[in-house]
Amino acid sequence: MALGVRRTGIRNSDGSAASQGAAQGDEWLYEPKLAGYRALLLKDRNQVQILSRNERDLTRMYPTVTAAGSRLNARQAVIDGEIEPHAAGAPGSRLAGR
Repeated sequence: MALGVRRTGIRNSDGSAASQGAAQGDEWLYEPKLAGYRALLLKDRNQVQILSRNERDLTRMYPTVTAAGSRLNARQAVIDGEIEPHAAGAPGSRLAGR
């Protein structure tokens, strides 16, 4: 599924009507929407935790992201991003930061 498909009846988060169609033309690029988790990676010294936007602990679900967080060259860090599945469909391959 790509984000560049026609949408009808969709509302923005503020309640206003969303666009009735995707922009057309060669100047527009679309990327696929991957089913991921919006997450915070929290680091405090040697402890790393990953929390969903609903404060669900995702740390054990994403060991590779947790390990990457532990290698950050910082005593403390907060990274806001989205964890997306990799091409094979398994979770935990990358954290797309914001």
